[in-house]
Amino acid sequence: AGASPRGMAFATQHTEGMFIGGDHPDKIKKQVDQIRRQAVEQGRDPEAIKIFVGITVVTAATDELAQQKLDEYRAYASPEAGLAH
Repeated sequence: AGASPRGMAFATQHTEGMFIGGDHPDKIKKQVDQIRRQAVEQGRDPEAIKIFVGITVVTAATDELAQQKLDEYRAYASPEAGLAH
């Protein structure tokens, strides 16, 4: 729950924890602020919902190799695969 307005309303009313994804701190902050705001609107303590952020970490022996791995990873990414996942 949480990917749609209806899911977000359900989640902020009932959940103890939410998993979110994000690729930039600004986007993550916006999501967290929205979750906390909706929790308050549901009559809940906004800190009662624990939020877990999923991240992808790419490592290699050098920054250049790590960037190459990230570029390859992104080449395989697609919206359809994300929806299927």
